[in-house]
Amino acid sequence: YKISSFENTDLGLIKKVVMQNKPVLISTGMTDREEIEDIVKVAQLNGCNDLLLFHCISAYPASLSSSKLNMIKLIREQFDVLTGLSDHTIGNEASMAAITLGAVAIEKHFTLDRQKGGEDSAFSIEPLELSNLVKMAKELWQSLRDTSWERNSEEVENRKFRRSIYFVQNLKKGDQVTRHNVQKIRPGFGLPAKYFEDIIGKRVIRDVLKGDRVSWDLLE
Repeated sequence: YKISSFENTDLGLIKKVVMQNKPVLISTGMTDREEIEDIVKVAQLNGCNDLLLFHCISAYPASLSSSKLNMIKLIREQFDVLTGLSDHTIGNEASMAAITLGAVAIEKHFTLDRQKGGEDSAFSIEPLELSNLVKMAKELWQSLRDTSWERNSEEVENRKFRRSIYFVQNLKKGDQVTRHNVQKIRPGFGLPAKYFEDIIGKRVIRDVLKGDRVSWDLLE
């Protein structure tokens, strides 16, 4: 069940809806903190375990600059409920930003054709815009899921484009490594560039050729 901003202070209605034992979505347009607290309390006291609050600006259309999107985080943190965005702005930018702030649901007004008019047509999205919203939302949500330090598989191949340390002169066994006979160049198959200062002054344990990659087992 969805309860709009214009009905969200009707606690009797909220209680009745909650008692149907189905998920409940409530928009928070025009509410203050105390009113939101009442909404959550009534829902939870009457057994609602599946409540989502839509942050909402009840303006039609609402401007992006006045959307107060950080309220999505604030409502979630202060009331420990799922949050979403009931988006009355023109375009999908607010919805995309909301997802990065933790919104798990987006509500948009929809029309088949704005040109045909209607009460909400001016700020409603059309089929192609809705399709784009769904596609972008899924991709953006996916991009936010992984917080591991492990790099993506598509990046691994590109490590070869890092700089690493190579010999740029022929050296004989026992010759000393200097700033003139090694350089940090691509590809990244040699000793990582961060060790450049560490190898200066060391000696090679066998003959090496210009273009050979530097490795610890060649040095002493």
